[in-house]
Amino acid sequence: MGDESQNFLRERLHHALEAVQADLATDSAFELVSAKDAPQLLAECPTVWRKSFRILDKEWIVNVGLPRDFPDEAPIACIADARDLVFKNPHIDARGFICTIPNSAAINSKDPAAIVRYVFDDAEKILKGTDPLDFRDEFTSYWNRSATLQDQSIVLIDPPEQLGKRFVVVFCKEYICVASSMERINSWILNHTGKPSELKASRLGLAISLNPPLLPGDYPNALRDLLTLAGTNDSSVADLIKEHVANGSEEGLVLLIQKESEGVTLGGVIFPVLGHLRQSPEITRGFRLEKIPADLLRKRAVGMLASNAVIRRVVCRVDHQWIHSRGGDGRDLSKKSVLLIGCGSLGGYVAHLLSRAGIGHLTLTDNDNLGWENLGRHILGASSVGRSKAEALAEELTREMPHLSIKGIPKDWRDIFRSNPNLFAEYHLVVSTTGEWRCERPLNELSRKIQMSPLVLGWLEPHAVAGHCLVVGPNGGCFECAANEFGRFSQAVADFGKTPFSKEPGGCTHYQHYGPTALMPVASMIASIVVESLLSPSPDSFLNTWISSAEHFKSVEANLTEMWKPEVSRTGYSRICRKNWTKSNTCGVCAQKNS
Repeated sequence: MGDESQNFLRERLHHALEAVQADLATDSAFELVSAKDAPQLLAECPTVWRKSFRILDKEWIVNVGLPRDFPDEAPIACIADARDLVFKNPHIDARGFICTIPNSAAINSKDPAAIVRYVFDDAEKILKGTDPLDFRDEFTSYWNRSATLQDQSIVLIDPPEQLGKRFVVVFCKEYICVASSMERINSWILNHTGKPSELKASRLGLAISLNPPLLPGDYPNALRDLLTLAGTNDSSVADLIKEHVANGSEEGLVLLIQKESEGVTLGGVIFPVLGHLRQSPEITRGFRLEKIPADLLRKRAVGMLASNAVIRRVVCRVDHQWIHSRGGDGRDLSKKSVLLIGCGSLGGYVAHLLSRAGIGHLTLTDNDNLGWENLGRHILGASSVGRSKAEALAEELTREMPHLSIKGIPKDWRDIFRSNPNLFAEYHLVVSTTGEWRCERPLNELSRKIQMSPLVLGWLEPHAVAGHCLVVGPNGGCFECAANEFGRFSQAVADFGKTPFSKEPGGCTHYQHYGPTALMPVASMIASIVVESLLSPSPDSFLNTWISSAEHFKSVEANLTEMWKPEVSRTGYSRICRKNWTKSNTCGVCAQKNS
């Protein structure tokens, strides 16, 4: 089987190379290049072709290499000497690579010769010159490529709009942190590293909004370039830079902000200060240091350092807005808060999804510790065994998403409620995934007795062949509207001929059989309902039910209950069904509220 697979790939490449050879060999404009004459960039390519172009009284030699995964991967085009074109032509980099076919573009692998000809033709068009505004549209790519130092990125903890013209900067070991306040920086570092941070001293940070857009030829290389750029866009920032150059003891940072149709792009510049050179004769000439007029000091300092290099650095946004608009669905949940009760296998995945959705404040509660027996279907791993599920999960999610506020409390919700009667008033939504009647019955009843946010209950049926998410709104029914005195749900989907629970050998614990892949659709459904309820709270109650595949039911010897047979017969398996959830006339909980 292995040889057959290898032969398939070799033959695919071989036939493609033969097709290109048959086409280009008949055209004297093309030359087949030997391996020793191929550019270094194309050293891994089995075959390289070459063609010369006369453009603006200069001859350009374009080499096109066909990679090992050709014709499914695009050919690689390059020129031997790109020094005159770097940052002048937006589609050619310092290696001489010519960007003819973007990585994300699909190509027609059935016509390999046409692909190669296209690459040569496009390389010629690029060498003839392209719109310099391409640099503007891809500012981040070119700025990052031009960065003087790549080892220490600037991390932007707050959105650019919140920084203002002046902000705080802290140089840490791994990052240069930028935020609107020291409190924000310390909080982010604590969340990200898990170690207390009490940084107090900060450096000067200034922002320049660029207008017109900055092209590579205008990137600042020296202090004088930065001052010219600042003076063109905001003279007040230029004055602040001059003042810091003269009086500052440590380097300052300027954030370049360039607006685009879809937001802003960013570049960072670190500039020098006079520091210990303030007492040099060139600065103090004619005055004692403390007697030099401020304007003269700034002028001399800038003159002395004007040719000193500035350092261009990459800027990485780590703020909530960027992470959850680019990597999420764009809906702002940064001000929303959720109390999640139960951090077991289902609750752990729900918590993970809610953090990825960008819910700004998550509190996780669970009075149980993680055991080895939990690992097969829990989102936590072996390093958390023996620890509180709530605390370990909160710590892990906080490390992963340090811009969020996530807290773990290793207690039953009732213990927390006894010491804090206002517990539920602190959250926009209360979610329980314990699936335990002893825990959720009082919670359901309490939701009818006090003023509290909507309650969301999520649970699995045995073997995770089905799962439910009930939103208890103020005008609708509650959980007990369809449960008996022992918590048996009257609208269960699955019916088992034999007990679906197993007893732990030698112990008294009973448990259900199901794995993480079976529970994930239910966790996703619950998380989606939580987000929906936060953005558009419903005054009515409703029930979402996930029904697994027919194959899953068959594998665990489960049948549909009589209630669900007509519905599934009509609409099929592997789907979510939503029902309005009205009050039952026989529900004692809702009757108490009505009275």
